Amino acid sequence: MKTVSLINCLTTILTAAALPAGSTFAQEKKLPEDMSVLTPGMDGHRRNGGPNGEGEFKIIEVDGQPFKQAIRATVKKTPSDVWHTQISTLLAQPVKRGDVVLISFHVRSEKAGGAFNVYFGTPETDLEVTFAEELSAGEKWKHVQIPATVAADYEAGKGMLNFDFGLQPQTLEFADIKLVNFGAKAKVNELPRSGY
Repeated sequence: MKTVSLINCLTTILTAAALPAGSTFAQEKKLPEDMSVLTPGMDGHRRNGGPNGEGEFKIIEVDGQPFKQAIRATVKKTPSDVWHTQISTLLAQPVKRGDVVLISFHVRSEKAGGAFNVYFGTPETDLEVTFAEELSAGEKWKHVQIPATVAADYEAGKGMLNFDFGLQPQTLEFADIKLVNFGAKAKVNELPRSGY
């Protein structure tokens, strides 16, 4: 009996040591991955090809991944502003200043050297932006998870998660775009962080 208890204790310690930082909440609370507060469905991801048609979009089928479809975005010519070629998804539910959220998506590039900006906020207002950063993409699918504390109150239909990719001619694919709001139930350092 004591031997079994000792083995169980050692297994628990070794398992905990093997978990990456920030895994505790996901292991204990079960991340509510289907509880995204973004407008749902592929049609919820608004696609902007630019004022002169610099960008083209296509929904593609994907095999061997935890998602079945992706949005393929092709920048044929670099537009005058990076956000002229963009995928933009509005909040379906409001979020409040101080809420803890997890931005999550998968991305890959047709060629090495893909680049895009991720923006979460309310453009064209004086509200503080929660997240804005340039990220990179390679030829293999990458799962990006970005925990953040919401910087201001964003209303449904006004707050948005944007991918701006008019940095260069390129083809990027985005899939499984989510934004989960944990409110005050989690801390940023308890959530997974990957891919950037």
